[in-house]
Amino acid sequence: MKLVKSSILLTPELANEYLKINTYIAQRHFDRRFKKELARKIKIGLFHEGCIAIMHYLNGKSEMMNGQHQCEAVIECHNNIECRLHDYFQEPEDTEEDVAKVFAQYDVHKARTRRNVSQIYAVQFGMAEWPISCTRLCASALSLLESNLDSPKITYDETGHLLGQYKEDCVFIRNLLFESSNSKRSKHLQRAGVAAAIIATRRVNEHDAILFWTDIRDGELLERNDITYKVREFLMKIKINIGGGARDPGYRHVSTKHAYCYCIGMWNKFRGYSAGGDYKWRGNTPIPK
Repeated sequence: MKLVKSSILLTPELANEYLKINTYIAQRHFDRRFKKELARKIKIGLFHEGCIAIMHYLNGKSEMMNGQHQCEAVIECHNNIECRLHDYFQEPEDTEEDVAKVFAQYDVHKARTRRNVSQIYAVQFGMAEWPISCTRLCASALSLLESNLDSPKITYDETGHLLGQYKEDCVFIRNLLFESSNSKRSKHLQRAGVAAAIIATRRVNEHDAILFWTDIRDGELLERNDITYKVREFLMKIKINIGGGARDPGYRHVSTKHAYCYCIGMWNKFRGYSAGGDYKWRGNTPIPK
């Protein structure tokens, strides 16, 4: 990737031209409040220097990677600002992941979240048309597996890389949970710990995983003694603890790790690796394989 750096005076007219190429599909959503805050700082002299970044592709197309809020703020307040301009020129040996990596680094004035970065990589790995909720769920699940169910200890870029490395797992999640009408029927499965369990079971035996999770998703013709019935009931009656705040008394509150371990424990029973009945998990229980 060739990088050419220069300095420019960003005027409202030039800002308008840059916004015409603000077309990257994984660009962060426009934040009006943030734009107004930038415009206010520019007006009173508290904004020191901007940064505009442009990607120039081999096919001749160009897209703005960074600077949409700065451009909008300059237009709103009718002031000029000094800017660094970073022009990136894609070269034949650059991969789609190389392009994503460049986009992901730009968080000037407004930090990118792990989800923002994951979506950038998802677009470059051919997942642009997938539901954003699907790619985010896949990224969270893969990060959990990579971190052995601890809070993700890997970088944002490493999280994005997992989407490409394990794209087959992502396709399985998409087809099972987000294809057509499945999205509405699979709300109880759309949790990071559960998605991680889905991926783990698929890696063991995809055929059995389809049978297991389809029953849990749909709940059709299940009997009370069926293992899949018990897993479905468990998932329908829990909420995942993600922080403080009031708890809904109508649900059982469990951790992400608990949800994963329960699903894997019941999967082992489903495949005959352990005796039937319900799986009991406690905080010091080893993670089932």
